[in-house]
Amino acid sequence: MKKLLLVRIDRIGDLVLSLPVDEILGPDWSVTWAIPKNLGFLPANARPKRVFQEFGSEHKNLWVFLKFVHKLKPDVAIVFHAPWWVSLALWLARIPVRGGVFSQWHSFLFFNCGLRQKRSRGENHELEYNLELLCEVLKISKPQASPMLSLSAPG
Repeated sequence: MKKLLLVRIDRIGDLVLSLPVDEILGPDWSVTWAIPKNLGFLPANARPKRVFQEFGSEHKNLWVFLKFVHKLKPDVAIVFHAPWWVSLALWLARIPVRGGVFSQWHSFLFFNCGLRQKRSRGENHELEYNLELLCEVLKISKPQASPMLSLSAPG
């Protein structure tokens, strides 16, 4: 089984639009999410529940994140959105496949695959951009229909 780390460390709405991408993966993938602090209720209440770890966005969290990545030992890491130090940590941890959007200086240095996307133009839905990136990095075909996030009632 291959280990996949998916990283989305920014806002709640963007995380909601990113979580469904892992539903297109088969049972041969073990997926772990790195998400913003205090948003664990989303993957914990999603159907299916997601495995996740919360991180702050401040650069002081670099060493905590690096220790987490070393322990997880993912085969692939895909960064949908995160501060620059996350890309550095993945590179330092020598993750074999490090993918993301080629848009900022650190993405060209630390990612070894990915896409150039102009998300600011708003030509596609955020979920579509995320699916496109996931499929490009994993070299799989994009599904016909986009998955949707299902949440269970807390309690």
